[in-house]
Amino acid sequence: MYVPPKKSSFAGLSASSRADVSAINAVLRGRGIALPPERSGEQKELFLSMMTLLAIHANAVFSDPTVLPELMALMQGLNIVIGEGKGTVFDDHTTSMLVTAVRRLLFYGTDLAPAARPARDAATKNTEADVRNTAVQLVATSVRSNHKAFVSQWVHLLPDHAATSPRPFTPTLFTVLLYDPVPRVRSAAYFAVSVLLEDSRPYLQQADDSNRASASFTAYSTRLGCMLAEMHRALAFAVFRENSPHLLSMCLKTVATLVTNTPFYKLQLSAEFMQFFTSEQLATLLFHQDRGVRASAICLYAAAFSTAKPIPGMQEYITSAKAEQLLDRLLGNLLEPSAGPKAETVRLFASLALRNRPYVIRKWPELFPSLKLMVRDKESTVRHGVLTFIQNYTENEEPELSTAAGGGAPDEDEGGGPPAAKEGGPLRRIPSEQWRDILDHILSLSVADPLQSLRAATFACYAHLTGDTVADFQPEEIELLLRRMLTHITDETAAVRSSICKVLGGWIYFPYICENPVYVSDLILALSTLMAREEVLHARVRGAWALANMCDALRISQFRGIPAPEQVCSALLTASLTGSRESYKVKCNVVRALGNLGHSASASWLLQPFDMAREAQTLLSPKRKGSMEVNWRAVGQHSSYSPITATPGANFSVPPRGGSPAPMYSRLHTMLTELVAALSDANVKVRWNGCYGIGKVISNPCLVHVAEAVASLTATAMQSMCTAIQCDPNFKVRIQASQALAAPKVRALYGSSLSAVWTAVILALKVVHVTDDLDQFKLKNTLKNQLFLTLRHLIEVSGPIAAELSLHDLLGAHSAYLSSTLDAIEEASGPLQPTPPPHPPLHPTALSPTPAAGGTSSSVVLPTSCDSSSVGSGGVAPTPECSSQCAENARGSCGGALSEGSAPDNVLLLRSEFADLRAFLEGHHAHSSTLTGADTAAQEGT
Repeated sequence: MYVPPKKSSFAGLSASSRADVSAINAVLRGRGIALPPERSGEQKELFLSMMTLLAIHANAVFSDPTVLPELMALMQGLNIVIGEGKGTVFDDHTTSMLVTAVRRLLFYGTDLAPAARPARDAATKNTEADVRNTAVQLVATSVRSNHKAFVSQWVHLLPDHAATSPRPFTPTLFTVLLYDPVPRVRSAAYFAVSVLLEDSRPYLQQADDSNRASASFTAYSTRLGCMLAEMHRALAFAVFRENSPHLLSMCLKTVATLVTNTPFYKLQLSAEFMQFFTSEQLATLLFHQDRGVRASAICLYAAAFSTAKPIPGMQEYITSAKAEQLLDRLLGNLLEPSAGPKAETVRLFASLALRNRPYVIRKWPELFPSLKLMVRDKESTVRHGVLTFIQNYTENEEPELSTAAGGGAPDEDEGGGPPAAKEGGPLRRIPSEQWRDILDHILSLSVADPLQSLRAATFACYAHLTGDTVADFQPEEIELLLRRMLTHITDETAAVRSSICKVLGGWIYFPYICENPVYVSDLILALSTLMAREEVLHARVRGAWALANMCDALRISQFRGIPAPEQVCSALLTASLTGSRESYKVKCNVVRALGNLGHSASASWLLQPFDMAREAQTLLSPKRKGSMEVNWRAVGQHSSYSPITATPGANFSVPPRGGSPAPMYSRLHTMLTELVAALSDANVKVRWNGCYGIGKVISNPCLVHVAEAVASLTATAMQSMCTAIQCDPNFKVRIQASQALAAPKVRALYGSSLSAVWTAVILALKVVHVTDDLDQFKLKNTLKNQLFLTLRHLIEVSGPIAAELSLHDLLGAHSAYLSSTLDAIEEASGPLQPTPPPHPPLHPTALSPTPAAGGTSSSVVLPTSCDSSSVGSGGVAPTPECSSQCAENARGSCGGALSEGSAPDNVLLLRSEFADLRAFLEGHHAHSSTLTGADTAAQEGT
């Protein structure tokens, strides 16, 4: 049985000259070998010296058996040095040297490459087997130390043709695992191959075996495809050839690793693999008498069911009667006392939940009793398998999308389920009774699991609850779920707290929660406390995301059911500004929260003074008279759990930006100051969200009635966006800034910055094509369309041009360009519709609205808001679903107005909109022509 070498102390190299590097160097000099030029320190010098000696001894051992002890000591010492990772230098030279030496030793002492002296007695055979075993171990240790460095050596370690042919033998790892006479050497070879294949999916995506017939040139991708085909054939041959249960188990695990990383959809070996996979010989191994073989065979089936893209022909096999009979027999393994087969079986059904959910739904009455027992199992692998099954089973359910304004469509690809997992027909939604079974008998027990990773995985399952399912629950059941979340949000593990924030950030969009003042009160208290006390970045990012989603959900619902919306707004504003924001992942969510909050708040609340320290103390002391606890719950509702309070002495003040004590400003001033500061942030996601937030705030309908009072504040925000629309290097930020500049509904909100906004839009149109970045250049047309929309909005809100004296000089200076621009808009006009509403609310897997990172088609016009993003990064590109809706909205709002095949009525409408501006431009042009003619005549007369 092969056991990977244990990590040993570097002091163990004393026998191999660790203490006397000069001795090894003397040996090298005596042999006329010079050290490589790169050596920094004793450890690196030792490693390079030992590698050089290994190459020498691997050649000499066949003619001089006396160097065998020194060769074994060198390989064992290298195993220790590489395992420690101290001083190792794996570059093209050293990896090639190591692989060349090992390949010479793979057949040492066998009939394939006999040793210098005949191997007759058992002791000599054992010594020669030790040489081969240690050489294979050295490969495995080196690959684990630096997997990327050995990718170039795959062609020397793995076969690309005739892997199962007995002659001629090629010194590869597969020749060893198939034909070496000693079992422990074959075991080491299986392990080395598994290490080579682990996490190799990105590298193997290059494989392509469609052009094998080319005789003149063989592309590396084609050779890689041939290597994969040969490895599959060789391992299938080995599965039916091995007799030892231990070696058979290792062989099956190696096949499972290979299947997980093979891109079957690009290769021609799918039919050959399915023939092997559906064979009766492989099916019998699922019920082998050895439990290790059974567990490994089930692991292979689970890997085949859960590949990133379905194997061609696998879906048909899963839904066949033969497969269902086989799976029905495997249900008995869930009650097996051995943990290995039981854990692999539940993993198999977890993989099946992604491919054949109707079968799992039908078999739920048989699966549920076993799952209830296994969630109490003493083995953590079994409990983890149960949670993986629940996660996959519930994750497949498509979340409902409200038509209200808010976030972006969910990213189904980010959810982990491949496209085929969505195929479920009428049985796609999990019945509410099954959800009750999961919540009451499985997740309610695993929330108290002693392992933090399992507790975090438990709460990740709660995030898959959808609004339709929660609508079927009783009020007591909903309250029990929230109590469970808020009880564990103070868990000692940051991963658990982060998972709970993800759950709460998704649930807040459910009407049964966001319209209940008791639930909203307790959620704000819990999240604000977490934001004030949290030290782990990932949990703080999730907390900020949940708060931003809460602001978004309340904006969508327009505070329906909330008796004191101004207190809610105060609490959310304080909670959003509480705690540290040194990470852009937190900043982008904070500015999104401020934007959504400023859009839905009343004008009187926005103009009130804001005292951060006092409001934070009131927020986090809920038992004080006059606090949220007293006022919000005066409507006759009651919550059976106590809100969470903050730790005494927590700092809830916002540090002043200039270092001096900040004067008392209004809430609107505080919010716009934060949003304007975001526009100058180094991170593009923060800048994009800053533009989004400013657009939301200045589009608040309540500001129309106090436009004169807030004109100075909105004008400052306008100036910042005027700079962004012209100078920001990212075109998505410019697009969002252009949308924000068109947000004010009345002329008064522009204040004294109307002329600056006109100037910025005209200059931005002139430089829309100026960029060195190809990804940004692809968005040129999208930005241009949005600037046209903003220009139309400015024409509308400016009123009679003759009355706007501040615009006369500007429009006169750009009269020719504006005339050609209006002609272009009229020529490309289409059906005109009002600005489309934003997207439905965020899916729980999203975090914050951000611009897409990749290139977008130049014909797509971004919508007013796009809130889809990723948890791990704090914001990613809009999803494919979101992008398609963006395109539809663009065609309805601005894209349609700029598309070909316009309707005559729309042209007339545009001409009526532009009539006043055209009259001014024509008058200016005529006046300029008159002056020019008079000057010319005067010059001629002179």
